[in-house]
Amino acid sequence: MAFVVEEKIGEENARKYKLNKVEKDIRNKISKKRLPFRCYPEISIELSWRIDRELGAWLINYGSFGGFWDHCNLDFNAYRLYYQGKMFDAVITYGAWFGDFRMINGQKRRIHKLYALEPRSSGKLSKSDIFKILQDALNAENENVLLIDALDYNIDYVGGFLIDGYRFEDNLEQIINPFRNQHGLASLSRDEIDHLWCISKELNEIFLIKVGSDGSNDLFTLTHYNHGYYEYHANIVLKQISNKTVDGINEISYKIKKIEILGDRSEAPTQGKIKRLIRKMFRSTCESGLEGFSPNLIDEKFKLSLISHLFEESEFFIKLKQWIVKLQNLIARRKNPRLSGF
Repeated sequence: MAFVVEEKIGEENARKYKLNKVEKDIRNKISKKRLPFRCYPEISIELSWRIDRELGAWLINYGSFGGFWDHCNLDFNAYRLYYQGKMFDAVITYGAWFGDFRMINGQKRRIHKLYALEPRSSGKLSKSDIFKILQDALNAENENVLLIDALDYNIDYVGGFLIDGYRFEDNLEQIINPFRNQHGLASLSRDEIDHLWCISKELNEIFLIKVGSDGSNDLFTLTHYNHGYYEYHANIVLKQISNKTVDGINEISYKIKKIEILGDRSEAPTQGKIKRLIRKMFRSTCESGLEGFSPNLIDEKFKLSLISHLFEESEFFIKLKQWIVKLQNLIARRKNPRLSGF
């Protein structure tokens, strides 16, 4: 069987799955703010659900919340998933108010994004297992739904200046074009920004946007929002030190060449923290399953080697090598006393 939508849960199912206790548990966790939600919805348990009786799983929408974020309404839905005796809470959104649709393999798909999942795994169930069940349940109502994992970092377009409600016109005018001009690159028009790609963590409001290339140097801007307002920017130059294909996977290694923090530096992290953030964003980026990305970005694994300077040239390394040579000589003398001149 598969998931089907049932308009009525029915008293028998309510008793079988103890839905009164489920509702009480949801209300209790929300009152104590123990769920991974940015803001907490008003509880409204739907009378309908999606259920796969053969699998022994069901999905109920129990609330929604949203708001006007930086010129754009976002709507989030809160769900309770039941599977193999385990309960999971999920936050899923459709994206911006106008709907988020993509053409994939010639088919128009509606994009849903999974923003929060608690717990992310349980027993033998991995995050990917739970993700697949959620995808199947959502497809019970509309087979054109594509669920994207936005729990960590994901690659996306800066399409129409918007990534889930955040607008990038100011970023374009105040950050991107001056940065490009510094490297002798032409300014981008508002249409051209649609071709930029971005590694994003939308719910935490962090965006790393590739804005151009200058020879072997790739130019990025890191933007951090806080409740819809810019908190800090950083212009970043990454130098490609290797770009090779291993077993069909393109692996790119970068060297940090320059980080320039803009705006209120008191609100910005140290350069070391920015380096660690970039490393995590690259390593956490997973396959998006969307068409249209340039070949070197989709279906590929990224490695980021963060090197602030050549370790081999450092004074510490030179002294370390001298100490190792002395230690090796001492060990050799102890093994062969005649080498010591006795």
